[in-house]
Amino acid sequence: MITAFIAEDEAAARELIRTALEDTGRVRVAGEAATGDQALAEVQGLRVDVVFLDVQMPDMTGIEVAEALVEEGDPPQFVFVTGHGEWAAKAFELEAVDYVVKPTDPAEFSRRLAKAVDRVERSLEQESGPDLAELREQVSALASRVGDLSGEPGASVGRRLPIKDYDEGTVRLIEPRHVVYLIRRGDRVVVHTADQEFPTYYTVDQMEQRLGSSGFVRINPGALVNINFVDHLIPNGDGSYDLVLGDDNATVLTASRRRSKALMEFLKPE
Repeated sequence: MITAFIAEDEAAARELIRTALEDTGRVRVAGEAATGDQALAEVQGLRVDVVFLDVQMPDMTGIEVAEALVEEGDPPQFVFVTGHGEWAAKAFELEAVDYVVKPTDPAEFSRRLAKAVDRVERSLEQESGPDLAELREQVSALASRVGDLSGEPGASVGRRLPIKDYDEGTVRLIEPRHVVYLIRRGDRVVVHTADQEFPTYYTVDQMEQRLGSSGFVRINPGALVNINFVDHLIPNGDGSYDLVLGDDNATVLTASRRRSKALMEFLKPE
């Protein structure tokens, strides 16, 4: 028996999803939530196989909830449910994360949910669980893909960064504007805010994809900088630059020769 959790802000949709899942005879619904924050808190305290997540919910989006659970480690399976049109369906299809579009026909919706259960069941039958690094990359790319395909500036969902705070034992959602820079240290990418640092399992490539439209520039293979925190640049005479940041530590990071050209283009006035 598959154990599921439903996160959906519309009561009628939650009831429809629950009924359709239970009608398969293969799913037990362990809990429900109407907001993203509630879903994250409750799923963290349960042991479920799959979470059916609405994309747009109050407080946190479904994608933010998924990212937070992935960042914690040992995440459940995810099936995203969306009321959007073809652009959203295509986004989920491209990123190989299952999705269900809410149709006007409840019977068709139920049939599609049953197919999603089939996929979850096949995945759970595999001897090994999902590759965590691959899942992180899929969910991160999905957040960017949904925003790109929506065609609306600033419409991208899941813009906050879910980052595990090991000191507090929680997953924090950090606004990109509060991040000063990110730098790779060993097998971790460390996210630096003005007064804290957080080791993560994200990659620099993932963060560049996620934050490139939020004023972040990649200055070398292992670092991204929030351009709003750059105080001044010092040329090194070889085509590279030292960036002095306006944080409390006056951090200095070096932009490589290859990356400096793109950096200077970025800084040119429009």
